[in-house]
Amino acid sequence: MGGTSALLLWKLAQRERDLRDQLIQAEKLASIGTLASGIAHEINNPLYTITGLSEHLQDESRPEMVREYIEEIIAAGQRIAGIVQGLNNFARRPQAQDIGDIDLNHTLDEAVKMARRATILDQVQVVTEYVAVPPIRGKADELLQVFVNLVTNAVQAMEGKGTLTLATANVSGSIQATVRDSGPGIPHNNLTRIFDPFFTTKEQGKGTGLGLHIVRDIVTNYGGQITAESTLGLGATFTVKLPASPQPAS
Repeated sequence: MGGTSALLLWKLAQRERDLRDQLIQAEKLASIGTLASGIAHEINNPLYTITGLSEHLQDESRPEMVREYIEEIIAAGQRIAGIVQGLNNFARRPQAQDIGDIDLNHTLDEAVKMARRATILDQVQVVTEYVAVPPIRGKADELLQVFVNLVTNAVQAMEGKGTLTLATANVSGSIQATVRDSGPGIPHNNLTRIFDPFFTTKEQGKGTGLGLHIVRDIVTNYGGQITAESTLGLGATFTVKLPASPQPAS
């Protein structure tokens, strides 16, 4: 009986991990949906360049101009490829071999880059206050998802205008990252519920209510914690604390 119970518990734990991974993947795809219109715009710009230059090439006979047009077309194509590759890396399911050392400052920059590609940062001033921090052991795309969610939420709270401040620090043996916006703030009664599953203040159809819940789940799974603070009229601050990757003895 003991062996049967142990096997059942193992299967239940495995099933829970599988469901968690599926939930994270679903929310990741939902994040891409939120950014989709801006990303389409970002891809359209180099496409227009390629189309226009290709039309000019049909009537161009000067070798130096043909060479210049071709170089610009290649550069535009590489820009599109970079955008698509970035989306593929973000959207794909993480694998066990994806675990490695992660630079938190770089991850924050990548989250901002994704938001900027979606043009939701056009009227937002981004302030970075980074310090040198040790690496974090984990899956880069999972941590990227955490900060894409936090950055997107912050910009939406400010309605696309204001100041977004990203900071890192070394605090009591942990690495800390903060995402602070200058929006209207979060009411106290909502502040106690924002990490609950399916809780959202967004209009119907504009949010799953799972984003922050999954963010907390990912952070907790890394042995970390996430907290939120807010004063009405002064914005909100989300603080993520994560353990540093163990470093080999020198």
